[in-house]
Amino acid sequence: MQKLIFFTFLSEIHDRSPKYNFYHEHDSIAVIPLTTYENWWKNQISDKTRNMARKAAKKGVEIKVVNFDDDFVRGIMAINNESPVRQGKTLLALPGGF
Repeated sequence: MQKLIFFTFLSEIHDRSPKYNFYHEHDSIAVIPLTTYENWWKNQISDKTRNMARKAAKKGVEIKVVNFDDDFVRGIMAINNESPVRQGKTLLALPGGF
């Protein structure tokens, strides 16, 4: 029985050329440059988005800055795993931990 070993190399966002001469597949990611929350809130998002966030906050949605840590990821996973259907397909088994 053969064992497979996978490596993941994440390059700088602007560097699109492979660093290593291995077989590779590109993956899509969504990123935005952030310096501070205040700069993002005042300069990077539109007035409409800011107003929609304020309206949501008035209706009870909590908006806050949080640390990106294991607890945060587990929380996102818990929300995503509440439904056994994703993109119209039933999952046979929900993923475990990370």
